[in-house]
Amino acid sequence: MSNPGVVPPVDASPLFKGWNDGLTEDSSYMFDVMHFPYPLAPLTMSVFTTAWSDGATRGFHDLGIPMRRWHVIGRNHYRFDWQEITAITNEEEARLAGEAIEATMRREMGQLLERWNADHLPAIQASLDRLEDLTARANRRRCPRPDR
Repeated sequence: MSNPGVVPPVDASPLFKGWNDGLTEDSSYMFDVMHFPYPLAPLTMSVFTTAWSDGATRGFHDLGIPMRRWHVIGRNHYRFDWQEITAITNEEEARLAGEAIEATMRREMGQLLERWNADHLPAIQASLDRLEDLTARANRRRCPRPDR
């Protein structure tokens, strides 16, 4: 006979992943306590991991920085990073890579304001305009004007 005042235990194991599930031995993930000290919501994690990983990898490639991939994973609502660096094998290769990166950064730094005004600011403004339009349409549906 069951006791109505006692709640049976619930198996929570499907809710949590093992810390090392799906990882290889050559991956070394870091917990970024400075920027992400608290658990993240599952929806945030599902979007954030791919967006950050793809965006950071593309940014480093565009700048010529020798990085294969910036990996981001979520484990039990926490975010972990692994920066998979392309191995530089000798001093000459390191010197050449450094010079190429420095030349790229000089060129890119001079174009930041231009890129902001031509690319980023118009995209942000378009998103804000779209949100404003959606809000205005939603408000018209909820609160029709008395003259209609």
